[in-house]
Amino acid sequence: MPDISAQPTQPQNDDAGKTTALPKPDGRGEPVTKPAPVIADPGNLPTSKFAAPPPLIIGGGIRVFTNVIPKQPKDFCRSFPALQTNAWIANLAKADDTGKRLSLVTHTVYEAGGLNGLLHRAAYSLCVPMIDRDSVPHLWCITMFGRDGEQLESYLTALKAVEAAAQGWHRIWWAGRGWNFEIASNPAAMSYRMPDNLKASGIDAWFEGAFPGRIITDPNAPELKRARGEA
Repeated sequence: MPDISAQPTQPQNDDAGKTTALPKPDGRGEPVTKPAPVIADPGNLPTSKFAAPPPLIIGGGIRVFTNVIPKQPKDFCRSFPALQTNAWIANLAKADDTGKRLSLVTHTVYEAGGLNGLLHRAAYSLCVPMIDRDSVPHLWCITMFGRDGEQLESYLTALKAVEAAAQGWHRIWWAGRGWNFEIASNPAAMSYRMPDNLKASGIDAWFEGAFPGRIITDPNAPELKRARGEA
C-alpha cells in the first residue's frame, strides 16, 4: 500500500476556528487550528468621507418683501408686543364673498361716524405683530370686547399667549373657550429673518402689509356705503 503519510493533505474546511489538516515543511500532515479573524469594533472604524455633521438649522427663508397675514400664526412663532396697537377691524365682505374681508378702519373714520350701523361687523382689537419660524409675518388682531361691551375671556387668554411668544418660541391654537399655547421642545433649532419691508419700521408697515388696499380712511368710502346698503 502506498504511504499516504508522506503526501500533503488538502485542507478539509476553510472555516476559521475549525480544525483542518495542513502540510508541514517535511510533507507530513498535522492538524492545525486556524485563528479566527479579528472583527473590528464598529465604534472604532474609520469615519466615512461621506459622513455629514449634524445640521446647523437656520429657520425661515430670506424674504425681501412679503404681505402680512392678518391672523395668528399656526406654527411656532414669536411676538413683538412693544409694537402692538389698538385699532378698529371691520368685516366688509360682499354678499358673494366666500369668507371674511377684513379691513382696517382708521380712528378718524370711526369718530366721524363711518361705522354707524356697522358696529356689529366691526371689532375694537389689539393688533400684535408676530412672525413664524418660516419668517412669515402675521398681524394678530385680537377682539377685546363682546357686543355687550364686556371684556372677552378669549382676549385674556390671547394676552397670555402673546406674552409667552414674546419670551420664546411658542405654538398658539384655539382650545374651545380660549387660546392655548405650548413652548417649542427645541427652540435652538428655530430662528427668523425679518422681511426687508418690516425692518426698522413701526406698526404702520405691518398694517399696510396686512390690509393692502383695505385701509378705510374716508367715512364715505364705497366699502362702508355698500356694507350699509347705501350703494
